[in-house]
Amino acid sequence: LPEEEQYTSETTGKEITTIGNKWSDFQIREYKANAQPYYVLLDADGNRLNEPTAYDPDIESYLNWLEEGIKNYK
Repeated sequence: LPEEEQYTSETTGKEITTIGNKWSDFQIREYKANAQPYYVLLDADGNRLNEPTAYDPDIESYLNWLEEGIKNYK
């Protein structure tokens, strides 16, 4: 990150100096999680459409999660 965008995280107390640090800090602050991948479905206004979820290798479970988000968007 450019020097003027670097900061100390209020959540972790760590120095945020890279784009990766910035998005990791955002994820911890907003969703109380720091998993990769971590899925969050949002509408155009930034409202959550369903509960966020971490990686799940069960295809049917992931598909159900996506469909729930789509249903809540309509």
